[in-house]
Amino acid sequence: MAKVWYARVLGEVLGPMEPEALKQLAMSLRVAPTDEVRQGSHGTWTNAKYVEGLFSKPGSSPLKRLTISDVVRRTAALTAPKRTAQHRGAR
Repeated sequence: MAKVWYARVLGEVLGPMEPEALKQLAMSLRVAPTDEVRQGSHGTWTNAKYVEGLFSKPGSSPLKRLTISDVVRRTAALTAPKRTAQHRGAR
């Protein structure tokens, strides 16, 4: 599956776009660190400043930055169907 990103800038959703296109928007500051981005059409919105590599060199900040892989894992965990006790017992 292709990795596509969306950005929400001043209330307008931009995308889908490839990761390189998102990086180009960030480097030109058309996507600001405080704008929100998400991976995929159903991903979780997060501030762009937390996606590693969009605005700075990796490791240049003492703050924990999310990598694209972190966002993918978090999105998958949040969007996965919940298993109920009934489903667990059916195994």
